[in-house]
Amino acid sequence: HECDPGSYMHLKVESLGCVKGGQLVFGKLSFSLMPGEMACVQGPNGSGKSSLLKILSGLASYDRGYLHNPFDVAYV
Repeated sequence: HECDPGSYMHLKVESLGCVKGGQLVFGKLSFSLMPGEMACVQGPNGSGKSSLLKILSGLASYDRGYLHNPFDVAYV
């Protein structure tokens, strides 16, 4: 992936996918957040909210897609 010199300090997720127990939890998830921006993660049980947060914090791996996270995560 190309690195835009002006955008290296933001969280970027492209077509991220997570599989658990052979089942796709989420796929093709894409978004970006600049410093100071926030996002609300909501959905029904089993939709992958906790899995996404673990992936973003580096506590879990993802199965497909691209993740650029230049930030240290202190807690989730």
